[in-house]
Amino acid sequence: MLSVTFRANQLVVGIGFNILVLGVTTFLFREIRGSGASDLIPGLPIWRIPLLSRIPVIGPALFEQSSLFYVGVVLIVATWLLIAHTSFGLAVRAVGEDPIAADKAGLDVGRVRYLGVLYAGGMTGVAGCFLSIADLNTFTEGMTKGAGYLALASVIFGSWTGWRTALACILFGAATALQFLLPNLGFHVPPALLVMLPYVLALFAVGGLVGNIRTPAALGLAFFRGR
Repeated sequence: MLSVTFRANQLVVGIGFNILVLGVTTFLFREIRGSGASDLIPGLPIWRIPLLSRIPVIGPALFEQSSLFYVGVVLIVATWLLIAHTSFGLAVRAVGEDPIAADKAGLDVGRVRYLGVLYAGGMTGVAGCFLSIADLNTFTEGMTKGAGYLALASVIFGSWTGWRTALACILFGAATALQFLLPNLGFHVPPALLVMLPYVLALFAVGGLVGNIRTPAALGLAFFRGR
């Protein structure tokens, strides 16, 4: 509503909501669980796919995961199909490139933007749920540690293309996993270097140092009908 209807700056609104929700979730957690409660929370069950989960190395990594992991894989494919092969996806791309032309063609720009933001917000919610109830089975203050910003960097790195964005997410995820994997393998690397590695890669991506990245022409711009 703030960005689409009242045409507030999207970056300011996004940063403001990040700060707000960080405090709201912390407050609700303490009110519901109590200030002295454990951070551990119930998690989703692990699905072990017969036979496939027994494959060495890749079996446990791909076929012995939380149920929400497989939901996420389905959502990746569904989102790609939605954006690339449906009339709604065409409308989203048209509004992102030239909302004035889209409006003249009969599209309700405000409605398309509302639906786009709601869909993206829903996917963000699923991602947050995965962290807390499918991956860590815990909830702590600030537990995302900038994962949402890495997701934004993945979209930029992927040039707003589905498959490239998915590959960028895998790259940043692998960089994040190295901080746990390398010490277990006996490699002595400064922990601070491993922690900052995914964010360094994100800076390269956002800075355009990984190739020519083209952004949607109307990205972040408010739409004023009749102008």
